[in-house]
Amino acid sequence: MRSLDFAELRIPLTSIRTGQSEFNFETKNPELEPGVGRRFPDVIRIAAKVTTVGNDFLLDLQVNSLGEFNCDRCGTLFHQKIQGKIHTLFTFQADEADVEDDDVRLLERGTVEIDLQRDVIDALVLAVPAKTICQKSCKGLCPQCGVNLNEVTCQCKTEENDPRWDALRQLKPDN
Repeated sequence: MRSLDFAELRIPLTSIRTGQSEFNFETKNPELEPGVGRRFPDVIRIAAKVTTVGNDFLLDLQVNSLGEFNCDRCGTLFHQKIQGKIHTLFTFQADEADVEDDDVRLLERGTVEIDLQRDVIDALVLAVPAKTICQKSCKGLCPQCGVNLNEVTCQCKTEENDPRWDALRQLKPDN
């Protein structure tokens, strides 16, 4: 399978058979918003299943890639496998007022292909965890000196009993 330029991720309507059609693509480096803090430097593998439903097309899209992230605890750059899925209905017959959902897209008369770029980006971005952590046991950064606690044990003294909590410690719950 040859790798396509991201802008070439399209399925011609003439290649969609009645029933279900499957398409596989590979591409690299989608254009994401600047400053998003995530990249996909590896090949992005895309599996698309298009099911015809009358004159409509139901797209089941799955993407697999390797994401590059900064750990939210320690700031270390790390790589993680990403797998995302998205479902979209492409239709010629809906009123524009009915197409408020991102999962339904109105195709204009004369459309000859389905553009997958938006769906691939959505699947990738939605597959990224809300909190990206380099490893489950990540210790993060020392709040006092800022060293990466995964690499160095700092000599900062942590105050066991913060006097600001003394009043709460004296409260006793009612049994």
